[in-house]
Amino acid sequence: SFYLYNKLKKEYQDKLKCSCSVIASKYKQFVQIEAIFHQICTSSFTSDQWRINITTGLVPDLTVYEQRDYRRFLSAHLQYLQGLCQFSIQSVNNSIEQFLTSLFITSELLSEKDFHARLHLLIEQSKSSAPKTSTHLFFLIRSINHGNAMVPTYGTNFEYISTWFWNDDYYPYIYNQTNFIERNSSRISIKSLKMGCTPSESLRSSTLECFYDQSSELIIDLCVEQWATVINYSSYYKQCLPLLCSYTYIQKFNILYIITILLGLQAGLTIVLEWISPKLVRIITKLHNNRKKRLSVIEPSRSFNMITIEIYNINHYRQQ
Repeated sequence: SFYLYNKLKKEYQDKLKCSCSVIASKYKQFVQIEAIFHQICTSSFTSDQWRINITTGLVPDLTVYEQRDYRRFLSAHLQYLQGLCQFSIQSVNNSIEQFLTSLFITSELLSEKDFHARLHLLIEQSKSSAPKTSTHLFFLIRSINHGNAMVPTYGTNFEYISTWFWNDDYYPYIYNQTNFIERNSSRISIKSLKMGCTPSESLRSSTLECFYDQSSELIIDLCVEQWATVINYSSYYKQCLPLLCSYTYIQKFNILYIITILLGLQAGLTIVLEWISPKLVRIITKLHNNRKKRLSVIEPSRSFNMITIEIYNINHYRQQ
């Protein structure tokens, strides 16, 4: 049982070894992982209705707004932010599901300390896999956009100018702080939101201070603010299901220990003696009988000689 294992583990510590009867188990049997996403992804700021309401007053033809007027990017930023949240939630959940359904293989039951250390390492590796994949994807998209010099409908990265006396050419734009620009030249600065060549690039350089008064690298972290992880060692023990445990120890020999060992061998000595004792008795009996036969042959021979001598002597006296 798990209670007996803990008792033996406290007594013998690392010397206790238990073999698993089930060497492979899915992580979801003893691990729970939940990603807590940025508040922006669960707020109304990323909803379609809020985007429609806030962009209702905009002119459909965005080219009427000046190049640095944020109204050119307002709808695009909200759509991009919404798509980013959806992509992040799906990518992170897929990564978690892939990790939890994979197999954790151990032929020997790990100690609670080693178990937690190994699981934390694997979970950290799994956490970084999804952001790395998304980073490579975003890098590929940016490289394609920059390498092909794509001109979006916003007209914010290049302006095509054609005149009868100039050669056709493209002129790049440089942007700084974002503003709302009105016709009467009054400007309203928007905190931490920037204009740029494309909506995606400008949003990457922006923060969410205008919404939450805080900054966050959403794209790099895939909108994840915190990871909630629960690791259950007792559930791992049940999955491992050890049927046999062993331990080793070093002990010096002493008189009491030797006596205990000899007494423990009593049953073995009894079996050996029961087998060998009859044979020893037969051998000893046979030797004793052979010795008796040898003595019985010698004694009659001496008696006969003595009788012969006595008879001979009597006859000799009679003749005289």
